[in-house]
Amino acid sequence: MSAFYGFPDGKVLSGTEYGTLLLWEGNFIKCLVNTSPEENCHKGNIEVVFRHNEQIVTAGFDGYIRFWNSSAIDQAEGDDNLNFYIKPMKEILIMTNETVFLLIF
Repeated sequence: MSAFYGFPDGKVLSGTEYGTLLLWEGNFIKCLVNTSPEENCHKGNIEVVFRHNEQIVTAGFDGYIRFWNSSAIDQAEGDDNLNFYIKPMKEILIMTNETVFLLIF
């Protein structure tokens, strides 16, 4: 885990290396947050998670910055497998993997 945000009520939202957001309540995972059963919030590691106004902002190794409804995630209830699906309110592509490759080498 490289990034997380703590909600005022004690829940914690953390990123994962495979692009899913985890909503923790105490020591237990309350929900696995993704955009659909087939698609994670990001492709690869989530590097940044923070709150700005009423939105959760995430940034991943895929080059996207995504904005999520904070209250929807805070109140999320997972299904029988703990899955909760939400679409981003907005997203910005800041660079592609090809751009990252060119910057590194």
